[in-house]
Amino acid sequence: MEFVRSPPGGLALVLAGLAAYGALVAWARRPGRGERWPMLAAATALAVAGANVLAPALGWWRGHWSYALPPPLRVGFWALWITPWATLLLGGYRWLGAHARRPRAVYALLGLVVLAPFTVIADAWALRVGYLSFGGGYALWHDVLAGQACFWLPVLLYEVARRRWRSPAGGRATRGGRA
Repeated sequence: MEFVRSPPGGLALVLAGLAAYGALVAWARRPGRGERWPMLAAATALAVAGANVLAPALGWWRGHWSYALPPPLRVGFWALWITPWATLLLGGYRWLGAHARRPRAVYALLGLVVLAPFTVIADAWALRVGYLSFGGGYALWHDVLAGQACFWLPVLLYEVARRRWRSPAGGRATRGGRA
C-alpha cells in the first residue's frame, strides 16, 4: 500500500483507472447496443463514488488504505475503479430483465440473501483484523443498509439514464433521445 501512496504509485493508480474507464467508453461506443451508454452513465454517477468520498469525510468509515489517499487519488480510485464493477452489476441486472419473469424481485432477493450476509461477514472480519473501522456512530447495520443502497443506486440511475437515452422508434439510443 505504500507504493500506492507514493507519487509514482498514485499516478499508476489513476492511469490504470483511466485505462479501465477508457475501455468502458470504447465498449459503450460500439454500435448496436443502445443500453451501454445508460449503463456507463449510471455506473459512473457521482452518487456511486460519493458514498465512498463523503462517508470518510464525515468520519463514518475509516481504516481502509484508500481513505488515506489525497482527494484526487481517492476519487480516481473509487470513481474509476468502481465503474467496471458497477457496469458488471448492471449487466447482471439487464440479464435478469431478459431471463426472469420478475427481474426486480429476483434482484432484490439476491441483495438480501447474498449481499446482506456477505456485508455482515466481511465487515465483521475487517473490523476484527483492523482493516476497517467505523466511527461517528456508524455501525454494522448501517453498512448493511449502505450496501443495499450501493446495490440499488446503480440500477435506479440506470433506469433514469435509460429513459433519457431512449431512442425514437427503436433506432440507436442517443443522449436525450435525439437522433
